[in-house]
Amino acid sequence: GSLSIPATVPGVVHLDLLRAKKIAEPYYRFGELELAWVYREEWTYSRTIAAGALGAAPGRVLLRSEGLDTVATLALNGVTVANTSNMFHRPVFDVTSAFKPGSANALEIRFASPALASLANSEDYPYPVSGSYITPLQYPSCGCPEPAACFSEAKGCDCLVACKQSGHYKTTRNFLRKSQAHWGWDWGAGFLTSGIFRELSLVSVQHTSVIRDVVVQIFPTAPPAPLAPSENPTSAVRPPPSSFRVELDILLISDG
Repeated sequence: GSLSIPATVPGVVHLDLLRAKKIAEPYYRFGELELAWVYREEWTYSRTIAAGALGAAPGRVLLRSEGLDTVATLALNGVTVANTSNMFHRPVFDVTSAFKPGSANALEIRFASPALASLANSEDYPYPVSGSYITPLQYPSCGCPEPAACFSEAKGCDCLVACKQSGHYKTTRNFLRKSQAHWGWDWGAGFLTSGIFRELSLVSVQHTSVIRDVVVQIFPTAPPAPLAPSENPTSAVRPPPSSFRVELDILLISDG
């Protein structure tokens, strides 16, 4: 079946499902197991951009992302304009050829299952890579019953808990450029999120090159004052350097 609910951007699917009352509070009782289905599915964000939103003659049209989580296919008016699989990147895509200046434009971002994507990547790798804190989707690699068994028989839960604490199993978390805490940690449950977790914007530019980022770095050029024998280098209060070097990096987006 399918499920259609309003989405909030920036955000992730789990929060949208929670606001729409389609799931219970994830951190209550066995939420980590009960919500394993969420990250096995594919989710699509869609929006229609009104005609004329970028003016009558927009020039170059860029789709600028500050963060997509994680395995996403982006389509504008049914034309695939980009694919990305790294939530730490801030990509910018030139979508001029797919954009229709005089019409409404349909934008879709389809997120594949991060669990299945990382599993596929690991299966393509020539040898196994060990790791820790796996998700319920991966529990069968421990020889445990399916996660649903945890609710019908106590030994199912015992097996899952022992598996998660043992640290001796194959994991796939290493095979996706995604926050590793999303697979769970000793301080939190594993909820592999998907969504537009930072700002996403469609912009028009009239120039061949656009400034994307300006980075200012300041470095001391004078050696630091020496520490006294009794001072701790991690907590000592030291006078500021007497001179600095400043570097300015300008990162451009260019059509060539």
